[in-house]
Amino acid sequence: PRAGRADTRAHTQPFSNDDGSGGGLAAMAALHLREGPLRLKAQVLIYPGVDNTPEAWNHPSRIENAQVPPLTRPMMDYFSGMYLQDVDSRDPRVSPLRGNLAGLPPAYIATAGFDPLRDEGEAYAAKLREALSAQPAASIHAMSTSLVPAADRPAQFIMSGLVHVRVASENKEETRRG
Repeated sequence: PRAGRADTRAHTQPFSNDDGSGGGLAAMAALHLREGPLRLKAQVLIYPGVDNTPEAWNHPSRIENAQVPPLTRPMMDYFSGMYLQDVDSRDPRVSPLRGNLAGLPPAYIATAGFDPLRDEGEAYAAKLREALSAQPAASIHAMSTSLVPAADRPAQFIMSGLVHVRVASENKEETRRG
């Protein structure tokens, strides 16, 4: 880079991605960045933890799968206790499901059938679909791996499958590659 000019290429990423609590953090990053200069193109959330409120334990998947390894209720209680010290769990910066999702980029959201986080991931997807259908169309059709940093191999694999995935496209249909 030239003197006096920062090289930001290594610090930009066109999408946020991760799994579990990291998926929740990726969703939080999307909320935070929607108004900033770095606009994300997509979210890739694998069984995201997006509801950290006490009411999250009312989700049927949390009740049904509270003792299913590797993520059991005692483990979740421990992690929540470490993560949620002195914060309002209803704040969208902590529980993205509780926030206004308008203006967020489209998402690929995967949930697992025997996962305590399944219902909140599906609720986030439904809420995002509703928010996206209410805003001008912006699809991720033709998304390619050229947009993905080479160092992020798991995300690259997932993103390569997004060529035909659209959430709330121009005609408000959901297309899945299959």
